[in-house]
Amino acid sequence: WVRQGQPQRAQSWLQELRKWQDDERHSDLGQIRPNNIMYTTIISGWAKAGSSEQAQGVLDMQLQDFESGNVDSKPDTTTFNRMLECFATSKRHSSLEEAENLLDRMSYYGCTPNDETWANFLACYAHHKPGRVPKLLKKLETEEGISATIETYNRILQGYAMASQMEVPS
Repeated sequence: WVRQGQPQRAQSWLQELRKWQDDERHSDLGQIRPNNIMYTTIISGWAKAGSSEQAQGVLDMQLQDFESGNVDSKPDTTTFNRMLECFATSKRHSSLEEAENLLDRMSYYGCTPNDETWANFLACYAHHKPGRVPKLLKKLETEEGISATIETYNRILQGYAMASQMEVPS
Protein backbone atom coordinates (compact mmCIF):
# COMPACT_ATOMS: atom_id res chain seq x y z
CA TRP A 1 0.00 0.00 0.00
CA VAL A 2 2.83 2.39 0.76
CA ARG A 3 4.25 2.02 -2.77
CA GLN A 4 0.79 2.85 -4.09
CA GLY A 5 0.76 6.10 -2.12
CA GLN A 6 -1.63 4.81 0.53
CA PRO A 7 0.27 4.87 3.83
CA GLN A 8 -3.02 5.24 5.73
CA ARG A 9 -4.08 1.74 4.62
CA ALA A 10 -0.75 0.27 5.69
CA GLN A 11 -1.01 2.05 9.03
CA SER A 12 -4.54 0.73 9.56
CA TRP A 13 -3.32 -2.80 8.89
CA LEU A 14 -0.42 -2.29 11.33
CA GLN A 15 -2.83 -1.11 14.01
CA GLU A 16 -4.98 -4.20 13.46
CA LEU A 17 -1.91 -6.42 13.73
CA ARG A 18 -1.02 -4.79 17.05
CA LYS A 19 -4.57 -5.44 18.36
CA TRP A 20 -4.43 -9.08 17.28
CA GLN A 21 -1.39 -9.69 19.45
CA ASP A 22 -3.54 -9.31 22.57
CA ASP A 23 -6.62 -11.09 21.20
CA GLU A 24 -6.89 -14.80 22.00
CA ARG A 25 -9.02 -15.35 18.89
CA HIS A 26 -5.91 -14.61 16.82
CA SER A 27 -3.51 -16.80 18.77
CA ASP A 28 -2.40 -18.45 15.52
CA LEU A 29 -0.91 -15.08 14.55
CA GLY A 30 1.10 -14.82 17.75
CA GLN A 31 4.38 -15.13 15.88
CA ILE A 32 3.55 -12.24 13.57
CA ARG A 33 4.57 -9.05 15.31
CA PRO A 34 5.17 -5.58 13.95
CA ASN A 35 8.86 -5.02 13.27
CA ASN A 36 11.15 -2.16 12.40
CA ILE A 37 10.80 -2.73 8.66
CA MET A 38 7.01 -2.41 8.85
CA TYR A 39 7.14 0.75 10.92
CA THR A 40 9.90 2.36 8.84
CA THR A 41 8.10 1.57 5.59
CA ILE A 42 4.96 3.33 6.81
CA ILE A 43 6.98 6.30 8.11
CA SER A 44 8.58 6.50 4.66
CA GLY A 45 5.14 6.50 3.06
CA TRP A 46 4.02 9.39 5.24
CA ALA A 47 7.28 11.20 4.41
CA LYS A 48 6.49 10.88 0.71
CA ALA A 49 2.93 12.05 1.37
CA GLY A 50 4.30 15.10 3.20
CA SER A 51 2.69 14.30 6.53
CA SER A 52 5.20 14.59 9.35
CA GLU A 53 2.40 14.47 11.91
CA GLN A 54 1.25 11.04 10.73
CA ALA A 55 4.85 9.80 10.48
CA GLN A 56 5.51 11.00 14.03
CA GLY A 57 2.45 9.08 15.20
CA VAL A 58 3.82 5.89 13.64
CA LEU A 59 7.25 6.48 15.21
CA ASP A 60 5.59 7.03 18.61
CA MET A 61 3.67 3.77 18.15
CA GLN A 62 6.92 2.00 17.23
CA LEU A 63 8.80 3.33 20.25
CA GLN A 64 5.91 2.34 22.53
CA ASP A 65 5.92 -1.13 21.00
CA PHE A 66 9.67 -1.45 21.52
CA GLU A 67 9.49 -0.15 25.10
CA SER A 68 6.74 -2.72 25.77
CA GLY A 69 9.15 -5.53 24.93
CA ASN A 70 8.86 -6.07 21.18
CA VAL A 71 12.58 -6.10 20.37
CA ASP A 72 11.79 -6.58 16.66
CA SER A 73 10.36 -3.07 16.56
CA LYS A 74 13.59 -1.38 17.69
CA PRO A 75 14.17 1.63 15.45
CA ASP A 76 17.39 1.92 13.50
CA THR A 77 19.23 4.76 11.81
CA THR A 78 17.09 4.37 8.69
CA THR A 79 13.94 4.87 10.78
CA PHE A 80 15.30 8.14 12.15
CA ASN A 81 16.49 9.19 8.69
CA ARG A 82 12.93 8.81 7.32
CA MET A 83 11.61 10.99 10.16
CA LEU A 84 14.28 13.63 9.51
CA GLU A 85 13.22 13.52 5.86
CA CYS A 86 9.67 14.32 7.01
CA PHE A 87 10.83 17.26 9.09
CA ALA A 88 12.97 18.59 6.24
CA THR A 89 9.90 18.91 4.01
CA SER A 90 7.36 19.85 6.67
CA LYS A 91 5.82 23.31 6.73
CA ARG A 92 5.25 23.13 10.47
CA HIS A 93 7.21 25.73 12.44
CA SER A 94 8.14 23.18 15.07
CA SER A 95 9.82 20.82 12.57
CA LEU A 96 13.35 22.07 13.12
CA GLU A 97 13.07 21.70 16.89
CA GLU A 98 11.54 18.25 16.43
CA ALA A 99 14.44 17.27 14.14
CA GLU A 100 16.96 18.42 16.74
CA ASN A 101 15.16 16.43 19.46
CA LEU A 102 15.00 13.37 17.23
CA LEU A 103 18.72 13.58 16.56
CA ASP A 104 19.34 13.67 20.31
CA ARG A 105 17.09 10.63 20.85
CA MET A 106 18.91 8.46 18.30
CA SER A 107 21.72 7.59 20.68
CA TYR A 108 19.23 6.41 23.32
CA TYR A 109 18.21 3.67 20.87
CA GLY A 110 21.80 2.85 19.97
CA CYS A 111 21.66 4.53 16.57
CA THR A 112 24.56 6.43 15.07
CA PRO A 113 23.95 9.25 12.60
CA ASN A 114 25.34 8.57 9.13
CA ASP A 115 25.83 10.75 6.04
CA GLU A 116 22.14 10.50 5.16
CA THR A 117 21.19 11.58 8.69
CA TRP A 118 23.32 14.70 8.43
CA ALA A 119 22.10 15.44 4.90
CA ASN A 120 18.47 15.30 6.07
CA PHE A 121 19.28 17.36 9.16
CA LEU A 122 20.99 20.03 7.04
CA ALA A 123 18.05 19.99 4.63
CA CYS A 124 15.78 20.67 7.58
CA TYR A 125 17.92 23.68 8.51
CA ALA A 126 17.98 24.82 4.88
CA HIS A 127 14.19 24.74 4.82
CA HIS A 128 13.56 26.36 8.19
CA LYS A 129 16.67 28.47 8.98
CA PRO A 130 18.58 28.74 5.71
CA GLY A 131 21.08 31.33 6.91
CA ARG A 132 22.55 28.91 9.45
CA VAL A 133 23.40 26.09 7.03
CA PRO A 134 26.94 27.13 6.02
CA LYS A 135 28.13 27.46 9.65
CA LEU A 136 26.35 24.30 10.71
CA LEU A 137 27.89 22.35 7.84
CA LYS A 138 31.38 23.54 8.80
CA LYS A 139 30.69 22.66 12.45
CA LEU A 140 29.52 19.17 11.52
CA GLU A 141 32.55 18.64 9.30
CA THR A 142 34.83 19.68 12.15
CA GLU A 143 33.08 18.21 15.20
CA GLU A 144 31.31 15.17 13.75
CA GLY A 145 33.84 14.41 11.03
CA ILE A 146 31.25 14.27 8.28
CA SER A 147 32.32 14.62 4.71
CA ALA A 148 29.69 16.39 2.67
CA THR A 149 28.76 14.37 -0.39
CA ILE A 150 26.84 15.27 -3.51
CA GLU A 151 23.78 13.86 -1.72
CA THR A 152 24.38 16.24 1.19
CA TYR A 153 24.46 19.24 -1.12
CA ASN A 154 21.43 17.99 -3.08
CA ARG A 155 19.42 17.68 0.14
CA ILE A 156 20.54 21.17 1.25
CA LEU A 157 19.46 22.58 -2.11
CA GLN A 158 16.10 20.84 -1.78
CA GLY A 159 15.72 22.46 1.63
CA TYR A 160 16.51 25.87 0.18
CA ALA A 161 13.96 25.25 -2.56
CA MET A 162 11.36 24.37 0.07
CA ALA A 163 12.14 27.65 1.81
CA SER A 164 11.75 29.46 -1.51
CA GLN A 165 15.21 30.93 -1.16
CA MET A 166 16.20 32.75 -4.30
CA GLU A 167 19.72 33.28 -3.10
CA VAL A 168 21.80 30.61 -1.38
CA PRO A 169 23.73 32.09 1.58
CA SER A 170 27.47 31.98 1.13
